[in-house]
Amino acid sequence: MLPVCLLLLAATLVHADEPADDPEPRRSAVLFDPTAPVIAGVATALGVPALDLNLRGHHMRGDRWGITAELEWVSVTQSYTLKARHVGLRAGPRWALRGRGLDDWALLPFAIVGRTSFRAGGIGSMGDYWVLGSGAELGRVWIWGPVAFELGLGLYLATSQGYTVRSAALEGTELDPGPSLRPLLDLGVGYAW
Repeated sequence: MLPVCLLLLAATLVHADEPADDPEPRRSAVLFDPTAPVIAGVATALGVPALDLNLRGHHMRGDRWGITAELEWVSVTQSYTLKARHVGLRAGPRWALRGRGLDDWALLPFAIVGRTSFRAGGIGSMGDYWVLGSGAELGRVWIWGPVAFELGLGLYLATSQGYTVRSAALEGTELDPGPSLRPLLDLGVGYAW
């Protein structure tokens, strides 16, 4: 995947001043991160059953400004009894750096909100907490007809809040609230219109 990303980056820099071929630029796209299920598949093969789905949408209101929103759902089962689930939303404005709409380099500041819960076989819900954060990403969407490909790199700062325990087995446990600074890599393949 890295050679493809580097090739796309080189092609973008070489052809940066060429006009767009599409007379009517596409303003919206929905993309799926193909690496998330692969990573979950590897975890499952190593004995930790997991599922990770990541869907991202972009909509440009003009040539410079738009909005991006991403929904993530993760499920991890440990020892076939303890199951953790996370549902998160990352959203914010999208600023096209060269004013070329969606098919351009863009700066994406964003906010994060998510909920993580965990449960055990016969016990039911054991606890949960909120994930809150913010960050920024520098990304690029390439569009070929209706096909869109995305690459983005960034950083985000996240914290865990509102840790609630609902099981005697977890009484007295604490969750490190953070904050923690983490890198971000976004890859996406999808449909543009």
